Amino acid sequence: LYRRGISYLEVAPSALKKFTGAKGNASKEKIAVEVYKRWGFEHDSNNVTDAYVLAQIARATKGLGTVTKFQKEILAKVREV
Repeated sequence: LYRRGISYLEVAPSALKKFTGAKGNASKEKIAVEVYKRWGFEHDSNNVTDAYVLAQIARATKGLGTVTKFQKEILAKVREV
């Protein structure tokens, strides 16, 4: 992506977890629960769940969807990197 000049954001695992409403050191199971509560999405794979949250972060950076105050703070930190 860098060599091709495509912009991207690096989202640390703790930022991904916090974006869901969980703590930065939350378990995969806790993340799955928070994702279901916040967006109504569930999947058997933790990787798919993480990808879903990354998609929500991408949507939020484009101004799509509703973003809470704490999510705005996470987005600001992600954009600084």
